[in-house]
Amino acid sequence: MRQGSWWPDTAGMTRTRILCGALTALALLATACGGGDDDDDSASRASTEETAATTTTEVPAPGNPDGDFLLLRWSVDSDNPTPTSTVGLATTRLWSLSPTCEGDDPCDLTLTGAGEGGSFDPPEFGGEAPPETTVVYEPENDVWALEQDLGASGNCRGADGNYIQGDFTTMDGFDRSEYRWDESGTRLVGTKTETYTLNDAGRANAECSPDSDEVISYDVVLVPQAEIDAGVDTTVELADEYVQTREVYSVEGTEALQVFDWRVFEAPATGAGSCGPDTCDATLTFDQGEFDPLELELSYDDGELTASGTQVGVCITAASAVTNDPEVLTEEGYDVEFVMDLTPIVLDEDGNTALVGNGHLVSTPLPEAAAEFPDDCATVEDIGAYQYLIPAERAG
Repeated sequence: MRQGSWWPDTAGMTRTRILCGALTALALLATACGGGDDDDDSASRASTEETAATTTTEVPAPGNPDGDFLLLRWSVDSDNPTPTSTVGLATTRLWSLSPTCEGDDPCDLTLTGAGEGGSFDPPEFGGEAPPETTVVYEPENDVWALEQDLGASGNCRGADGNYIQGDFTTMDGFDRSEYRWDESGTRLVGTKTETYTLNDAGRANAECSPDSDEVISYDVVLVPQAEIDAGVDTTVELADEYVQTREVYSVEGTEALQVFDWRVFEAPATGAGSCGPDTCDATLTFDQGEFDPLELELSYDDGELTASGTQVGVCITAASAVTNDPEVLTEEGYDVEFVMDLTPIVLDEDGNTALVGNGHLVSTPLPEAAAEFPDDCATVEDIGAYQYLIPAERAG
């Protein structure tokens, strides 16, 4: 089993609200965080998560939003954080907004999915089309607002203050999101608030702490899909430090991770340099704890940004992957290649820019390691995931 890229200490969650306790690098290899099976997690993302989006509004000079948008949102605060809070936990949705009126005067919007088959999810995740939803224009606040009762959609805290494992029915959720045009009139920006309260099932559960209620705040940016499809035409300055979230959509050759595993890395990613049409000299570096960092070089080609890098990865025994004391079989177990396409998302007028990455990390066994350790170091591992990099200055 390979140990290295994408395996730093994390606090994370499967694709539900439920957060897990801190995981060591090795514990992460052994199990994905959260409860339920993959189908439950997928349904949660396509139900409770799809309702999540948020933004605040002034009188929208560009008129009503109309068209497809990429929504990026990330958590920035909690009024009752867990010991391993995941500020910066990010994800994306694909939205289609259409006004319910003619002309430029603000009015209610119809919200549907812009993904395959009308889903809110990127195509790699699949997902079903949700019911049509109305985003209400509130003239007294000059915002487009979305409010939804999430019902029993969360899990309570245990005695240690972290979310317990199990089915997600012990907390009732409510979501309010607000949206406005930014100053440039090209993006929608705003906030999202999720409120969770202990319900009767939670109060009857001996594992649930009475101190489980929580309000989680998010920032949200929606960028027109047409702008993204047009490609990158300006120079992207990398931030010095990013909070990084990984959301897995495919796993081959290893049982250490699950599809829909969704988590924030405790160690930040670091950036240096800039990349664009005129010149590109930039790197992203991912801390890997006790193992060598993984450095990716950025490249630019005809409007597309790509980050790629290689390294030699160690191989550990599968049994030791569940402990804090990995048994390294060989320092030279795998050729590791990581390639991801990058979409820059400008977050504010200060130029803070997030990076949405989509790529694969492929670990190919080296012949000597595979021959010597056929049970642990002989299988190609391929992990497909979205990687969301939020500048630390905006992460909360």
